[in-house]
Amino acid sequence: MIFDSGLTLAAILTLQLIAFARRRAASAPWIFAGLAVSTAAAAIEAIRPALPAPLGPDAVYHLIQTAGLFLFYRGGLLFANAVRGLGAAQPSTSG
Repeated sequence: MIFDSGLTLAAILTLQLIAFARRRAASAPWIFAGLAVSTAAAAIEAIRPALPAPLGPDAVYHLIQTAGLFLFYRGGLLFANAVRGLGAAQPSTSG
């Protein structure tokens, strides 16, 4: 599971680095933050530290990952707004 997540995070990082380098994508800082938080969550899952009840490594992973998902969501909103601006040209209203 961690390996699959790692590949996915690496792919997202690569794509966002390209988007940031080419067009200074506004979504990139949010996505980078989400990647950092998700990596921290995966590290907790991999290390499996002894935590007081009722928090186990799985519960802490999911709590941290929730914050990462929020950051991805915020970045995704900015990405969606940028894509809307790249659509087909609007018809001219002038005669």
